[in-house]
Order: sequence, then C-alpha cells, then structure tokens
Amino acid sequence: AAATTTTTRKAAMGHDPEEDGCNHAELALRAGAEAAALDQSLPPFVDHSARGLYSPYVVGLVGKPSAGKSTFFNAAYDPADESRLAKMASFPFTTIDPNIGEGYFTAPCPSKTYALPPNVQADPVHGWAANGERRQLVVLKDVAGLVPGAYQGRGKGNAFMNDLLDAHVLIHILDASGQTDKEGNAVEACDGDPCQDVDWVRSEVHMWIYCNVRAKWPAIVRRPDKKFADMFSGYHARPAVIQAALDRAQCSVENIWQWDPYTLHRVVAHFVRLRFPTVLACNKYDQGGAAAHIARIRERYPHEAVVPVSAKRELQLCQLRRKGLLRYRDGGTSFELCAEPFAALPEVVRASVQRTLDDLAPSLPTGVLRCLNAAVALRPPTLVYPVENLDTCLTPLLPGRLTVTGVSANGSATANPDGAGAAGEARSGDGTCSSSSS
Repeated sequence: AAATTTTTRKAAMGHDPEEDGCNHAELALRAGAEAAALDQSLPPFVDHSARGLYSPYVVGLVGKPSAGKSTFFNAAYDPADESRLAKMASFPFTTIDPNIGEGYFTAPCPSKTYALPPNVQADPVHGWAANGERRQLVVLKDVAGLVPGAYQGRGKGNAFMNDLLDAHVLIHILDASGQTDKEGNAVEACDGDPCQDVDWVRSEVHMWIYCNVRAKWPAIVRRPDKKFADMFSGYHARPAVIQAALDRAQCSVENIWQWDPYTLHRVVAHFVRLRFPTVLACNKYDQGGAAAHIARIRERYPHEAVVPVSAKRELQLCQLRRKGLLRYRDGGTSFELCAEPFAALPEVVRASVQRTLDDLAPSLPTGVLRCLNAAVALRPPTLVYPVENLDTCLTPLLPGRLTVTGVSANGSATANPDGAGAAGEARSGDGTCSSSSS
C-alpha cells in the first residue's frame, strides 16, 4: 500500500489579537468603511435560501448611555398604560435589562397597491390604515447603554451583545446635540462628538465578533469547511449570509490558513453590514449645536442612512394624546388641540401644557416613525396578506372575531359579531384588507 503523508499548515495568526502588534480598532474602522462603500454599489442582499416563517421582526436600539434610547423606545412603543414605559433618567445605565415592546412601521396598503374595488377598505385590528399606508407591527428592543471596551467586559460587557442576537436591524441612537461624552456624562458647550460615537460603537460590535472568531482560530483553521460557518451561525446568520460576506471580501476558506488579521477584519465588516444593518438616528436634533453635528455625520458617513430625530418631542405628543388633550397621528406634521379637555385643565396646568405645545410645533415631524421605516427598509420583510377570496378580501376567521354570514351580489360582505345575529362590519386581521358590510 502506498504510504500517505499529512501536511500540517500553520496559521498565519493565532487566537489572541493582542499578539499581532496591530491597531485592531483602526483596522476595524478601515474595513468597515470599505464594506460600506461596496455595499452602496451593490443591489440589496436577499437571502433566497430563507423559507417562509412567521416570526416577530425585531428592531434593536443601541448607543451609549444617556443618548435617548429609552426615550426613543417609549415614544415608538407608546403603551396605553404608562406604567409599562421604560425607565428614563439623565444618568448612565438607566437601562440594565432590555426593554421590550411593540412599535410600528408603515408600508403600502394592498387596498391601494392592488387597486381593489371601492367597497374594499383596509380596516386592520392593530395599527391603522390611511392614505394608502398600513402600519405594521415590529418588536422594539432597548438594550443597555454601550461604553468603550464593552467587548472586553466593560459596562454590561458582552451581555449587551448577546441581547441583540435576535435583532433583524439596529437603530444607533446618537446624541446629535453633543451634550454627552462617550460614557454618557454631561459635557459643557456641546463638546461631545457624535462622529466618534458612531466609530467606537461600530468598533465594539465588530470587535465582539472578531475576537470571538479569533479565540477559536486554531480550531477553525483545522476544519475551515465546518468550523468557520459554525462560528458565524451563532449570530443567527444563515449560510447564505456568511457566504455573501466571504464573496464581498473576495475571500475563500480554502486558503484560510494564509489569512492575516486585516483579511479577517474585512470578512467581519461585511458580515456585520449584512447581519446587523444599522440606521443612524440623530436624536435631539432640535437642540443647540445639533445641526452642525448632523451635517458632519452626513459628510463623514455618506453611505449610511441618517435620520434626524426628536424622541422627547414624540413622547410628549404621545403623552398629551393619551390624556385626550390633542389629536396626533404618528409621524404627522401637525396636531390638533382638543379644546374642551384643554379648557377644563387648572390654569397653571393649562399654561404648562401650552408652553409644551408651543415648543412642539417647530419639531414636527419628530422623525421617530421615519427612523423605524428607514431601519426596516435596510432588511425588508416579505409582507403577506391572507384572504379568504379575492372578491371580498376578507381575512380568514379568527377566534372571537366577526363571522361572515354572506356575500352580496356586488361583492360586499355581511357579518355577525361572534354569531350574535346583528349585522356588523367584516374587519380584517393583522396585515389584511377587509370588505365593508352591505
């Protein structure tokens, strides 16, 4: 029998990045900029290997402490019960455990998109439908504030990162006013630099993944065909996403033993953009100094989605609406005062509310809904509207819902609420259109 020999290839780098003698933070930013530029020149990535599955669409909120993450969360969540609001305060680490709630983004309504008959009107149970738009549900996840060195254990450390594993997209909440430093502490004269915040937060996410991969590097090099994909699948990434990152970096695991630190940085940078696409939410845009900072952010990051936001103003509008003092639609450019409830307030309270209203008007629109729309657009879900038939566009029956009793000659429907015998309106379920009753 012919003798066989085994050649052991030694990896160009080991498991510890500290041994490289490289400035890894600089390499991460350089690789990130390269990935961003290429990302803009390519069509949006679509994972064609994905299968149909109903699961919540999760939007993660990240950023340093005191940037306004919890305020943004509360404004987008807007629960009917104020006791369910996330805790807010102007000191670091107000949030420890993630806050989780429901928010909405808008999408074209099928009643307009598909030119349905006039008798078919969108009437969703959750959210609203108006002017050809439908408000769709997302899950919001507000995680603890990030500080420099979190990937090495500072602050809440890697627990913050693990809280983001189920997020489809991220919104990076920036203090565009420059009123806080990297740690979230107040500074004078708007000396904080939001551009630096963008850099180091991205570096934290990048280095979290990079260091996890490097820690297993000797094992990965021994079985690259299996171990490399396994490492990245731990971030809830399908094989197609991992392969797309390799293709964009023009790398192959077949010669992985020759990779140097920057090659791996490039692969990780492309993976981060594919797996965690991010919107830059320039919060506090209506405060002094913010306009100049936002202009710098747009100039420095021309390939990023940048949205000016005033989460505080949106939250104030939601609170006044909850109290019945005004009519306001999320993302709107105006609001309407409810005269009678306003007049019934004590004089001191009425004066305080009036001052708030005077401050609110110049801040519209607040940008919160636009920011959610921009985030979902980076990784758009496939929206499905199940209907019983295309004539009535009624939703399939749900427990406890109106039951359809008949369809008239013109295609409209008659319905009984829970079989009670009274004619009612056949309403739609989540994400469907309904036909008005005859």
